[in-house]
Amino acid sequence: MWREQSGTSRCGLARLYSGGRALLYAPITRDAALARLPVALRVLLENLTRQALLGADVSGEVEALTSRLTGARVGVRPARVLLDELAGVPLLIDLVCLRDAVAAAGANADAVSPKIPIDLLIESGSAPAGSAGGPRERGELLAWCRRNFGNLRMLPAGARNTQWHDLECAGQGVRIERVAGAVHVYPDMLVGTHPQTGAAGGCGVLGWAVGGLEATAALVGKPLSLAVPEVVGVELRGRPPAHIEPGDLALRLSEELRSRTVAGKLVEFFGRGVEALPVPIRATVAGMAPETGAVCLYFPTDRRTLDYLQGTGREGDRVRLLEQYVKLQGLWLDVGARAPDYDAVVSLDLGRIGGSAAGPRSRAHVRERPLARPALGRAARGSIREYAGRSPRNDRGAGDAHGNRFPWPRPGGWVSRVPFFDGLPLSRSPLGDLLGARPLVIVGDSVRAEDISPSGPIEPGSAAEAYLRAAGASSGELDTYEMRRGNYEVAVRATFAGPRLKNRLARGAGGGVTTLMPERVSMSVFDAASEYQRRNVPLLVIAGRRYGCGCGHDWAAKGVASLGVKAVLAESFDRIHRASLIAAGVLPLLFLERWKHAIAALDGSETFDLPDLEWSVGVRTQVLCIIRRESRPWTRVALRTAVETGDELYYLRSGGVLPALWREQLREPRELRVSA
Repeated sequence: MWREQSGTSRCGLARLYSGGRALLYAPITRDAALARLPVALRVLLENLTRQALLGADVSGEVEALTSRLTGARVGVRPARVLLDELAGVPLLIDLVCLRDAVAAAGANADAVSPKIPIDLLIESGSAPAGSAGGPRERGELLAWCRRNFGNLRMLPAGARNTQWHDLECAGQGVRIERVAGAVHVYPDMLVGTHPQTGAAGGCGVLGWAVGGLEATAALVGKPLSLAVPEVVGVELRGRPPAHIEPGDLALRLSEELRSRTVAGKLVEFFGRGVEALPVPIRATVAGMAPETGAVCLYFPTDRRTLDYLQGTGREGDRVRLLEQYVKLQGLWLDVGARAPDYDAVVSLDLGRIGGSAAGPRSRAHVRERPLARPALGRAARGSIREYAGRSPRNDRGAGDAHGNRFPWPRPGGWVSRVPFFDGLPLSRSPLGDLLGARPLVIVGDSVRAEDISPSGPIEPGSAAEAYLRAAGASSGELDTYEMRRGNYEVAVRATFAGPRLKNRLARGAGGGVTTLMPERVSMSVFDAASEYQRRNVPLLVIAGRRYGCGCGHDWAAKGVASLGVKAVLAESFDRIHRASLIAAGVLPLLFLERWKHAIAALDGSETFDLPDLEWSVGVRTQVLCIIRRESRPWTRVALRTAVETGDELYYLRSGGVLPALWREQLREPRELRVSA
């Protein structure tokens, strides 16, 4: 039985007891502003309060959050990171290479390890015909990471996708952790690389999707930088019609939200109609946050949440603790209480929601009962077991003073070392000027991350196919871009190779092709970028609205950076992709309204000057751009940086998240360089 003890510990933490065991928690109910805050912001407030009670100086951030200073920076620390396999493998490769680079610089490589739990769901199971090397090489990598990285848990997803596995098996509502000899309890908070990570919001867990580089920073202990969001309250009334299918109901709710102004905002559900929605339907709605443009869609914990957790096999003591804790902290959804102060309120009558006429069917993903837990695919399971069973000292290439180093497979394999740390100086270089920059591609509206870094088959005649052929791969071993994303050389050649990409400089040739200027020679995007780099010509990307939207991954940003692109000029950016560009060291710039007409007039022959970036680039600052045309007058255009927080500015000035993390790990202030 859980009970509260009055009073607090010396450090300001309060106590709960369970059978004589004390659990500490960070109380937030003493804050007078709490009663009017949306529940989701109360969860963020608890996170900041806990940081403060454990010694962090976050008083300004607490004030910004409780005062609802929209756009102000707060740094939250998620409880865990959820990775799907195809995004998780490149992330782990970055982490392995960061560890090697730290060791090569003479620092402690063992310090490069996840500081918070990672759940990596193994989804692929078996490989396509002719590509048995894929699961074997990934199996070697995953087994090495499991041995050398603490806090890494690998879970078989089987027939489930990532977000449903987390909902049905991994999420607990609250986390219990031992810190400095005491046991702490606090709300679960989740970030993940899957676009539908936010499905956890259907079960009372605040969670949202991030790019892989953001996830890397979070898992090594860096606070996740957020701008205080506006919160839209969605009041649900009535009950849905008896004839409506659960999947249709979820789709109709998401369509209603998509028609409202919720982009970039946090959405929280309240009202008596919430009680009519079981958790699986809530989770399906919450998982559609990317389609609505919202940061996340959140259903606070209520009786339905507790019933679902019990029905899916969670321990009774943990469920009772969750109920006690959220009620004590003011995180319980009380449908009869006065609603919090939302920035805007949308009211929806569930009884008036009909069937969905458009959109993907989600009935298969809306379940009232948990699924049976299927086994891990035979190929992946065998690879992990085989290599996990080896002694570290028997690995190929093993052994240095800082621990094992992963032995990278042959060139042209499914995983490879990344060169992000090669030749990296200890001190960052100034942003400098971009003079005489040329556009590598010019694209229109709604270019998806999938178009920037595709997942489909590696096509004959592509730059990636040429590389793999030269490395000895047969036709049956080409596989897909998605499965080969762990190979740096393939991933960088995949950039802008999406078959649906409409590049104005491709002259109708489709994805993967552009025009080298000023010669006006058509060639692959990769070859053109390589030639521009040889000439020391800085590169830009010019885009329209919602650049990078859809189901993205961080290679859509890392690939752009690896091609030598220094800035992306767009009318607007997808939330995740904008942050991923910054994390990769690429400057996102917005055309101001009065200059958007300039995009339509571009033909690729122009050069661009962006002077004085070192002092002009800041948080939401203006930047001057001079467009020079052949035999025509030049134009001065005002741009605005799409940099939202000081943390983002720090990463941008550092050349990206990975260089920043590498520099932070080095102890001695001397100029070091990592050899290739």
